[in-house]
Amino acid sequence: MVDLGFSMDMGPLDRVFSELKRRTDNLEKPMEQSGPEAMKGFADAFAQDGPGWAPNSGRNPVLDKTGALLASYTRQGAPGNVFIVTRQGAQFGSSLPYAALHQLGGETVLPNGRKVTVPARPVVKPATNDFLSKLGAFTAQYLVVRGGY
Repeated sequence: MVDLGFSMDMGPLDRVFSELKRRTDNLEKPMEQSGPEAMKGFADAFAQDGPGWAPNSGRNPVLDKTGALLASYTRQGAPGNVFIVTRQGAQFGSSLPYAALHQLGGETVLPNGRKVTVPARPVVKPATNDFLSKLGAFTAQYLVVRGGY
């Protein structure tokens, strides 16, 4: 082997990769940043009546009799609001008992004993490219490792 008189200290690079590994093991920060974006998407669905939701039988806007369902999807801390962030993921939505019925549609029995069929009016939809781009930007910003590690 020929000695070219060149050596390289891999310590700084090892420290950068160690820090990058540490950060990818815990993505809570970018997941938490994505929560308001998810809730904005839910609010947009309500504002646009879906789009494509079946019309309401009453005078209120679709899915807005009391405002509780909208609040559960769009206000962190509201009754029924789901805003759960973990090291590797997140959940945003509503845990109100009737949220799933409105999301998926189905039959239910009213307090007066009458059976009704509720059409699906999905609030939670597959992630849009805009949402995924923002989540990607939050994650990329979080993963930037600057010198000094």
